[in-house]
Amino acid sequence: MDTVTLKPGQLRRYREFQRNNSIYTIRRNPLYYYKVEARGNHIPVNIIDNPELPSHMRQAIRQACWSERDWAVFEVLISSGARVAEVCEATWAGVRAEGFEAGLALHTKGQGRLPYKSTSLTPEALTALTRYCATERTAYDPLHVQFHAWNRGRSWTSSRYLEFLKKRKINPATVPIFINERRKPYNRNAFDKNPIAKLRNRAKDSRNSGLRLLVSAHHWRHWYINLQLDKIAASSQNVDEHTDMLVKFVDDMGWKHWSGLSHYDHRGQATKLLRAREEGVKESHKSDSKKQSFRVIAEMKKKKIIPEENPYRQTVT
Repeated sequence: MDTVTLKPGQLRRYREFQRNNSIYTIRRNPLYYYKVEARGNHIPVNIIDNPELPSHMRQAIRQACWSERDWAVFEVLISSGARVAEVCEATWAGVRAEGFEAGLALHTKGQGRLPYKSTSLTPEALTALTRYCATERTAYDPLHVQFHAWNRGRSWTSSRYLEFLKKRKINPATVPIFINERRKPYNRNAFDKNPIAKLRNRAKDSRNSGLRLLVSAHHWRHWYINLQLDKIAASSQNVDEHTDMLVKFVDDMGWKHWSGLSHYDHRGQATKLLRAREEGVKESHKSDSKKQSFRVIAEMKKKKIIPEENPYRQTVT
């Protein structure tokens, strides 16, 4: 691969070209995170302070004629802030006995395949997920014939399907929720190549009318996290309560350390509070350790384990 050296002016023009012709993001201070095309012009829309993203996406998805499966994946993503791979690779092991109404547990990237991260579903996500499983998924589900015979004509529900798997002693972790047309588990690459590509192709096709978006699925995760951070800041009464709520949010999102949040914290307020809390804890530990060492030395002097004065210290005359 050849290396090209650019002058400052050329580099500046190249960056401007990238901002105007591709999805270009700047960490902590994004210019925009997705584009809306109107009358041939690309309008940059900032992901912060933008509650219209879900409605924009639903309108574009409806025009792009997404399948029920991809629509359900989008609704779960926008309601949970999870990664695309975490949702596309979800299994029935993450469904509780109450069904989808009790939420959906997902695995966390880099922390194994166990679905221990609980997510709540909005009414839109619950409707889309149930509609997909009760209609489109049945055509590709290899267990649908057995389930239909076991269900005895009753309506499809997620709780009944999970009960069917347990009655037949089928491990729910081996049964994916989202299935492709070849009856194989759905994955992130297929989601990026098919439904997301439809949105981008519509944005490039000038013959199509209506709303066109230049967007990626990861933008929805950024939008959700910043929306939750704003809600936490608005509901907290003081700094300590704000920081405690941020610590809980970090744990709910599945991050091992708060630094995982810093990439998504566009305003930077949450990162500053969590860093101050960590530095304060470290200083407190240092102070406690120093006090403890002084207590130990004092106790040892009282018990005459160590002398009060150092006999080997030489006095200067």
